[in-house]
Amino acid sequence: YVGQTRNLRRRLADHANPSGGHNKATFAFLLARDGAEHKAAETRPELESRLQHPFAEAKDRVSRMDVQFIEMDDPIGRTVFEVYAVLHLGTERYNSFETH
Repeated sequence: YVGQTRNLRRRLADHANPSGGHNKATFAFLLARDGAEHKAAETRPELESRLQHPFAEAKDRVSRMDVQFIEMDDPIGRTVFEVYAVLHLGTERYNSFETH
């Protein structure tokens, strides 16, 4: 997973906090979703309910991951680097850049 943040400690805590929801721990939610069979007609609340246990396990997994970071002041350079890193590392599954 590749991302930008103004506060790395807070963002890492968001991804791993046991009480955090899918909107804060998006990477963990995507990991949980990847490990589960998805039913086409399933609504978002149904999916979230079914993934509660896998989501908690994914947040724990994220909390144990090693993290690497680069500090960059230039916002354009950060954005270009983020896209390059996603492509280079092959994390498109977790970094789609789609708007919601």
